[in-house]
Amino acid sequence: MTIGRLLILDDDAMIAETVSSMAARLNFEALITLNPTDFFERLKDFDPTHVIIDLSMPEMDGLEVMRRIDARCAARIIIVSGSGNRILEAARRVGVAHGLDILGILEKPFRRSDLKSLLLMPSSASAKKKTHETARPQARPNFTREELAEGLARDEFTIHLQPKVRCRDNRIIGFETLARWNHPTLGLIMPSDFVALFEEFDLEMVWMEKLIRLAASYAAKQLPADINLALNMSMSEHSRTTTPLLLSSVGQESGVTPNRLVIEVIENGLIGATAEDIEMFARLRLEGFQLAIDDFGLGYSSLSRLVRIPFSELKIDRSFVQEVRVSKEARRVVRSLVAIGHSLEMSVTAEGVEDLETLDIVKSLGCDSVQGFVYSRPVPIEGALRLLDAGGVLTPAP
Repeated sequence: MTIGRLLILDDDAMIAETVSSMAARLNFEALITLNPTDFFERLKDFDPTHVIIDLSMPEMDGLEVMRRIDARCAARIIIVSGSGNRILEAARRVGVAHGLDILGILEKPFRRSDLKSLLLMPSSASAKKKTHETARPQARPNFTREELAEGLARDEFTIHLQPKVRCRDNRIIGFETLARWNHPTLGLIMPSDFVALFEEFDLEMVWMEKLIRLAASYAAKQLPADINLALNMSMSEHSRTTTPLLLSSVGQESGVTPNRLVIEVIENGLIGATAEDIEMFARLRLEGFQLAIDDFGLGYSSLSRLVRIPFSELKIDRSFVQEVRVSKEARRVVRSLVAIGHSLEMSVTAEGVEDLETLDIVKSLGCDSVQGFVYSRPVPIEGALRLLDAGGVLTPAP
């Protein structure tokens, strides 16, 4: 009984036959094509569950083959080449960008066990589902300044909290605050639909003050003293001059100690950082606030800026974290970023951890803490308190 259909594209007949024999031992029905023309013809009538594509072919290389495969193709694709791992990694990203289900990469010569582990890999629940209908992206609402201002005045904007979990014992050590809009007719709206509009409509500091007051109130009155809250700080000119004053004054009013609040700044926001900005960050640290560089690895800030600004935490961007299961390069990058963070006496957090395998890898690479759906989605304050009341130790879930 066959468990799948494997279509092989490799201009080397001997290698193709060897792969076919390997697949047959695993109960796959295998079909060999030696050139792209035959491959595309058989792709239609053979309807493979799995495809192996060699990158290096004289008539048409594997990159072009992947570009021409219909994104609706449901086959899981394995890319093979003797050109080196970095080229294979780049080819994998190309395939993903074209909407293909890239199962993995194999560097020639590869072992039967390597091929077996890929062919027998179960389908991931998060794998892209293929349909014959092209989904239309939902248009974002075009909110006006008046709508946002009225929402702020009516306290429709609030925050949800996503746990930050310590790797060594799965214990919650803090939460990141994430904006939400409880719209009276549209329901719960995500920050991607409105946060940028605060700055565009000159409402940024109105929201920032509400955010700081909410976070300070939660920290001072509802959350345990060993739990911190992280707030995202914009690097707009207005925010840089006003936010530090708000933090100090609201902190004093609420009675929350500064070390309970972590100020997160995205790496891209530091590109134009001046000496005055560095002084501002240093003053915040002197007052006791913690300071995190967020989305690190995605932007273009120099290492010298990382050295000059007294960050207490480095948060590795999810684009690297979510690649560590399938990419040796991503694992090397994460390991290097952990080493950099630790060498500068920073704790290191991996963002966007969504499955157990990724969690195990980032732990093995030395990350101190993680955020992601593998532990919890963002929850309202009531949900956060329930997690803490249950002991504050989370069990990672698939």
